[in-house]
Amino acid sequence: MERRAVEAGIPQGSPVSAILVAIYTSGLIKWVKERVSGIEGLSFMHDLGWMATESDVTQVVSKL
Repeated sequence: MERRAVEAGIPQGSPVSAILVAIYTSGLIKWVKERVSGIEGLSFMHDLGWMATESDVTQVVSKL
């Protein structure tokens, strides 16, 4: 068969993009939480952040 160009993706601002990001990152958040104690993954729309609490800033930095 001959090659054909394929356009794929979703339009910017589509509500589907937030759902796809949540599905994509859910496995990552679970994986990190199983391996690093005292850390939480925070996801909102297209952003993913990590939160760690310790008594010393050096310990927080080493976790993150």
